[in-house]
Amino acid sequence: MKANMKETRWAMWVYFLFSCLTLTPVTAQGARSVVAVPGPIERVSGGFAYVEGPAYDGQGGVWFTTRVGLARYDIETGRTTIPVPTPDHGGANGLWFEEDGSLLAAETTPPRITRRSGDTVTVIADQWEGGGFSFPNDLVQDAKGGIYFTDFNAGNVFYITPDEEVIRVDFGNLMPNGVILSPDEKTLYVSTSGQDRIFRYHVAEDGTLSGKASFVEIANATFDGLSIDAAGNVYGTIFNMNRVVVWTPEGELVVEVAIPPAQTRNVTWAEGKLYVTSGGELYAFDLAFVPIVDTDGSGTVDMPDLVRLIHAWGEDDPVVDYAPLPNGDGVVDQADLEVLMAEWGRVPNDPTLTTHWRLDETEGDNASDSVADNDGLLVNGPAWLPDGGAIEGALVFDGVDDYVATPLVLDPQEGPFTILAWVKGGAPGQVILSQEGGNNWLVADTQEGFLFTEIRGKARGSAALRSETAITDGDWHRVGLVWDGAHRSLLLDGALVATDLVHQDRLVVSRGGLTIGTGVGLIAGTFWSGLIDDIRIYERVILP
Repeated sequence: MKANMKETRWAMWVYFLFSCLTLTPVTAQGARSVVAVPGPIERVSGGFAYVEGPAYDGQGGVWFTTRVGLARYDIETGRTTIPVPTPDHGGANGLWFEEDGSLLAAETTPPRITRRSGDTVTVIADQWEGGGFSFPNDLVQDAKGGIYFTDFNAGNVFYITPDEEVIRVDFGNLMPNGVILSPDEKTLYVSTSGQDRIFRYHVAEDGTLSGKASFVEIANATFDGLSIDAAGNVYGTIFNMNRVVVWTPEGELVVEVAIPPAQTRNVTWAEGKLYVTSGGELYAFDLAFVPIVDTDGSGTVDMPDLVRLIHAWGEDDPVVDYAPLPNGDGVVDQADLEVLMAEWGRVPNDPTLTTHWRLDETEGDNASDSVADNDGLLVNGPAWLPDGGAIEGALVFDGVDDYVATPLVLDPQEGPFTILAWVKGGAPGQVILSQEGGNNWLVADTQEGFLFTEIRGKARGSAALRSETAITDGDWHRVGLVWDGAHRSLLLDGALVATDLVHQDRLVVSRGGLTIGTGVGLIAGTFWSGLIDDIRIYERVILP
C-alpha cells in the first residue's frame, strides 16, 4: 500500500503542474469536509421518574442522578446500581469526576457544592457573601482544581478558586444551566434555559470571565446540559425539542440528533459513545466523523479530488482540511493528503449523498434510488440504454411526452444542496429537472440552449440564473445546481459558469416530487430529447 501510494504521489505532482494552475477553487457557506454520522440510539438504562447529570467515572461507569439516588450504569455488564441512595445524594443535579475519582456534585437540598470520596462527603461551598445559593445546577472543574457552577434560579455563574474562595463571575442570566470549558480552558460556555442561547466567555488566569458573547441562538429553545470533545466541538441538549445538537468551536452546526421525546436534559462522553439523560432513561449512541473526500461528487475519489487538495496546499481551505478529525487544523498538508489517499479509487462513504438515480437499469418502469426510497416511475416509456451512457447505462427521452416522476426528495428551502446530472442532446427550451408545483431547476434556455435555472429566492425581484454556455451541442455534459444557503450557482463540466452576485433570501418553498425530463406542467416543448444519466443529490455544497 505504501509503495503504491508513493507512486501515486509522483503522478499527482505531474498532473498538478499541467492542470491545477488554472483551477480556481471556490468555497461557500455550507461547504463541508467532514460530517458527523450518529449511530442507532440505544436505551441502556431507565425506568426512573427523572434522570440528570451524566458523568463518566473513568472506571467503566456512567453515573447519573435520579430521585432514588445516584445511579451507576456499568458499560461492560449493562447493569445499573444505586451506590448512593436518597436522601444521601442531597438532590444532586450536575456531576463531575475529579482525576483522583472523587465525585463533585451540584446539590439542591440543601443548595451546595460537595465532594464525595468513598463514604466521606465534604461541603466545598454553600454560600456567597453571607447568603446561600438558590439552585446549583451544573458544574465543571478546570485543571487547577477550580470549579465553575451555575445557580439556576438566581441567574448567577460562580467560580470556586482552588483555595475554595467563591467568586461570582457572571450574573443577570435567565436560568443559567449547563457549563463546560474548552479543551485549552480559555473559553467557558454557559447554556441558558430562558434566553434561547448559549453564551461564551474568555477565561482569565485567575478564573474570572470577560467578553461575554452569544455562541449560538435557537428561537424558543430551552437549552440544558453541555459537553465538549477534544477538538472543541460543543454538544448541547435542548430540553423542549428532545435533541442533542453539535457545533464547531466557531458555532457552526455539525449535526442534530433527535432523542426519543421525553425532555432531553444532559449529555456526556464515555468510552467513545455519547450518553444522554432524557425523561427517565439513559440513552447511548455512537457519533462517527466521516471525511468527505469526494469533493466533486463524482462518486469516486480520483484525480480531480487530488488536484483540489494540492491547489490548496499550505492554505486554510475547509473543503479539503480533513485532519485531524473532526475539525482539521487550519492548514492543508500531508495529514490531509493521507486521508484522501486512504480512499483513493474507492466509492466513498458519503452521508451527504441523499439520492442517487444511477439510471443503469435495462428494463422495467422504475428508476431505482440506490441511496434511499425515492424510486422514480417511468411515464410514457422513456427507453433504457444499457450501454452508452456517461456512466454505464442511461435513459433515452423522446422529447414528446415521456418523463420520470419521483416522490418528494427535497424542499429547496431546508438547507444547502447540490444536484448533479449527466445529459446529452436536448434542444433550447427543454428541461432536465423540475419540481411539481415549483420551478424548472435545470433547463436549456429557449434561445441558445444555455444552462440556466428558474428556481428563485423568496425576495421580491429574484430572477432566474443564467450561464453563457450551451449544453445542447450533442456532447455529454455534467450539469449541476448548487444552493449554499445564500447563493445559487450553476456548474458545467466541472466549472462554475454562473453564480449569484448578491445575497439571496431563502429559496421558494416547494414540496412536490421531482420530474426528470420535462418542465413544470408537462408543457409541450419542455420535454427533453436526448439522454440523461446518473443524477445525484447531496446535502452539501459542491463547487470546483
